This record gives sequence, structure tokens and C-alpha cells, in this order.
Amino acid sequence: MNKEWTGEEKKSHAARLDSVSLYRKRMGGGAPIIILHGMFGMSDNWYSIGKRLAERNTVIIPDARNHGRSPHTEEMNYPLMAADIYRLMEEENIEKATLIGHSMGGKTVMQFLMDYPEHVEQLVVVDIAPRKYPPGHQMILDAFKSVNLKVSSRQEIESQLLKKVPTKAIAQFLMKNLKRSSDGYFSWKLNVSVIEKGYPALIDAIKWNGEYPQPALLIKGAHSPYIKDSDVVAFKKVLPDSTLSVIEGAGHWVHAEQPELFYRDVHHFILKRKK
Repeated sequence: MNKEWTGEEKKSHAARLDSVSLYRKRMGGGAPIIILHGMFGMSDNWYSIGKRLAERNTVIIPDARNHGRSPHTEEMNYPLMAADIYRLMEEENIEKATLIGHSMGGKTVMQFLMDYPEHVEQLVVVDIAPRKYPPGHQMILDAFKSVNLKVSSRQEIESQLLKKVPTKAIAQFLMKNLKRSSDGYFSWKLNVSVIEKGYPALIDAIKWNGEYPQPALLIKGAHSPYIKDSDVVAFKKVLPDSTLSVIEGAGHWVHAEQPELFYRDVHHFILKRKK
């Protein structure tokens, strides 16, 4: 992919990548911020943070393809998901935005920066590095596949999940992906089979092709293993105008575990860059 493509070339590239129109929540008014959730999540997970940021900005929170209420597709990788965000910006008539991405969403915004750099105002990457990660989600994928959805109550599904996952909190997070089917039973909003098929690409590295001048904030949960010291050094080389924020008392789910500290750091970063 070439950073020097013209706008028209990038539009045709996005079309060739079979971009889809994403479901999104939109709130507030002002300079645009787009927030991308992580794997197995959805826009609802970011509503509280989004609502606060929307006091001063237009905040758009999409569901990624094969998640939430967005279309199910046969392919899933970061160039495709970056193209989906480019299409969203076209549909919303947004030329440039601040992008916030957590985990899988963090890798998506890094891919977007590489493919469409002139459309990025600022970048906030939450507890993920651009490197390749070892597999670590098979238990969750197996839990989704193991559930008998032909039951009448959510309690029955929770009971099944608790046989596969270690905590009730994880089971309840996964159950946010439940929806009632037309037959009165349940189905998953997630396209589990495609996420599993695309999983090797989702844990693979983002292959940078240069340096980027955009201001960036890398947020790490103090108790999270996802970002190492070497990742911070590598991030700084690609994004020299970047800073690191370590949020105490948080693991990988920084925005959920320490929402006040997370909002403070993101809010200050955005305000500082506007001055």
C-alpha cells in the first residue's frame, strides 16, 4: 500500500477491498472522533466514554464488520477494516478525524493511518502494539461455539458459558453479543466462524511503511501484558510525536476498569493538541 496514492486511487482501492457500511452510534457536535472497539466487543462498550467526549466533539462509534449490528462478511483483516472506516468517513462527510482504537480497534486505526494518513488528525491507541501476538482467544471462540442457543432464557446460556470461561464477568461480557432470533431462541450478533477464520490475520503485525507526523497517544493498563517496553520504543520510532500514558489500577480493559483516568488522559491529549 502506498501513502502517496491520490484520493481517487484510495477510493477505488477501498472499493476493491469490498468495504462495507458499518452500523454506528453518533452523538455530540464539533470536531470528529471515531472510536473503534476490540475483538468480541461492539459500540455499546464505548457509549459512556463516547458520551463524555461528545460534550465537545462529534463522536462516532461503529461496530466492526462481523460484530454487533454491522454486516457479516466472508473476510476479516486490517486492510479491510481500515477501508470500512474510510467508507464511514465518506458517508459521514468527514475529511479528517481523531481515531481512538482499543485492542483490535487499535490495530485497525494503525492500519488506517498507514493507508489513509492525510485523514488522521490524531491517534489514540489503547493497550495494543503493532507487533504480532501469540494466539490467546481460543477459549473464547470455543465458548461461543459450545453454547446451545435453542434455550428460552439468558440464564441458561450463562450457565453454559460458565463451564467454558473462568469468570462470570467474562461470561456476561460475551452475553452482550446475544440477540433474540425470530424463533424465540437466541443467536450471536458476532460472525464467530469468520472471526475464527480471520484470527491469524487479526493477531498478526501491522507492517509500517514509514514514519508519521500525526500526534499520537499510546495508553497502557499498568497491569496489562499487552505492551512491553520494546513496543513503546518501536511505536515512538514510527510516531515520533507520540506519548505514553500508563493507567494505574487497570489491565487490558483500561476504559472499563479506570474510566475516569482514561477519560482524563484522552481529554487532555485532545485539548492539548487543539491549542
